[in-house]
Amino acid sequence: MKVKPLALLKMSCIFVILKPLLLLVALQIFFDDTTQAAPTTNADTKPLSNWLNRSGTETTTTTNEHSSSKAKSNLKWTSRSAWQAAPAIHTPTRITGAVGGVSHVIIHHTATPAAACRQSTNACSATIRAVQHNHQQQRGWDDIGYNFLIGGSEERAEIYEGRGFGVVGAHAVGYNARSVGIAVIGDWTADLPPGPVLEKMQELIDYGVQKGHIQRNYVLLGHRQVKATDCPGSRLYNELKEWPHNEQRAV
Repeated sequence: MKVKPLALLKMSCIFVILKPLLLLVALQIFFDDTTQAAPTTNADTKPLSNWLNRSGTETTTTTNEHSSSKAKSNLKWTSRSAWQAAPAIHTPTRITGAVGGVSHVIIHHTATPAAACRQSTNACSATIRAVQHNHQQQRGWDDIGYNFLIGGSEERAEIYEGRGFGVVGAHAVGYNARSVGIAVIGDWTADLPPGPVLEKMQELIDYGVQKGHIQRNYVLLGHRQVKATDCPGSRLYNELKEWPHNEQRAV
């Protein structure tokens, strides 16, 4: 069958009209595939390090004066409100005149059973409340004596806010206004605290230096070096002797 010239002309015109449309469809398919293969980030996309801390749990930020700085360095601690601290009896005394931060870090132990903090954070919080009750009701102090406490197990460790940074403690006479007092929950006379607990202690000290709460050339001491006491326990004290910044005499 022969195609008439008029029919050929009509077919040519249709092809000329459809060619640009077909090209546009092909380009749209190409760009759609490219977009699906390589999605762009948006405001809700965050690096994994922003969501997880070293223990693999979601990093929480508490509503206290340290919240913004903690988020920057990704250091987490349990706030006073979280462990249900009683309020201080009087307004806390702020440390003044400590240029570049305090000069000393003094390590203690609570001389209480460590088992509670090995079990759960709730049990550990109950232990800290008992320590605070003893300090306030039995010793007549304004608040729990330490700036921070640390407890945990072989698998995990938590930092608990005591008086916090920048506040005069009640843990070492003669040093309270120029030191940070850190208590390791437990009795460390014969045993060494679990590894994660010691790691948290170093992280907390490093954080304090980074944020200007502790001087870079700080002196690390065990409580027995500034008072006649067994604190922080012989096993922990011997461990501290091997740490940087430790001095074998009180300064």
